Amino acid sequence: MSMPAAGWYSDPEDRAGLRWWSGVAWTEHRHVPEPVTNPYAGAAPYVPLAAGQYAYVEPRNMKRSERERVVRRLNPIAYAGIIVSICSFAISFGGLSCIVGVILSSIGLARASRLKRDGQDITGRGYAIAGICAGIAGAVLWASIIVVPIIVRMSSATS
Repeated sequence: MSMPAAGWYSDPEDRAGLRWWSGVAWTEHRHVPEPVTNPYAGAAPYVPLAAGQYAYVEPRNMKRSERERVVRRLNPIAYAGIIVSICSFAISFGGLSCIVGVILSSIGLARASRLKRDGQDITGRGYAIAGICAGIAGAVLWASIIVVPIIVRMSSATS
């Protein structure tokens, strides 16, 4: 039976380490490798810091729900802007909710730019832009349903 070549092999006395095989017998030379740790393992994707500072978030291998949670924590104004803009379609308080949605989303867009400048990959920029678009669409819809018929009635009553 042939023996394995000389080299580092798993230590038969301590499976966590390596031991040098001379090609004939085990020597006393041992090596215990340092454990490899993932700095992101078990850590939350958001770390609160002092005002105006942001923790880096590793965007790879994150589920959609985790990315949305990061957006809500890092840029809650953009998230609120899109919610208010979308709700302006369902609950029409007039154009006011649309305007509030556009304003919140615009502030969220500015914050997203600041986050991107600070090196953050997840910024909420998409939510902010969608909130602005939805708010403007809601204002146009509100104007076409409410304001235009009032103007038509007023002009027909005066003529």
